[in-house]
Amino acid sequence: MGACAAGAYGSLQTAPEVTRMFETNSVPGDYRYYSIGRTEMPYAIIGISPSWHLESRFWQAVAPNSPELAGKVSFIWDPQVWYQFDSGRGAWIRDPDGNRIGIWYSMYPHTTVVVDKERHRVTVHSPHRMGEDR
Repeated sequence: MGACAAGAYGSLQTAPEVTRMFETNSVPGDYRYYSIGRTEMPYAIIGISPSWHLESRFWQAVAPNSPELAGKVSFIWDPQVWYQFDSGRGAWIRDPDGNRIGIWYSMYPHTTVVVDKERHRVTVHSPHRMGEDR
């Protein structure tokens, strides 16, 4: 709750180039990557710039450009599993000033992003039941 009180809201900006990065398993190697949801059934995958710290207790670390990451991306994209949602898409995670602080991939197009610019910390909520976990 402290991060919410001290921060401002960031945003997602849909970006086809980010979608391609995830779908070709060629995401920026210096970012730190996390997924949320069940281990083999994630709701979203994020990459956070090395100059930022993710405030998290539910996001699980995943190695960039790895077979594990590729498996998570293919699950999110699979329209036969998620027939009620759009296929996966990428987005830039932006701070309140519009600066890029990370990347996002999910079949969900929205989530809550809280940014504490003073401490360089970001909280990204799960898009599934937004606001209940982060």
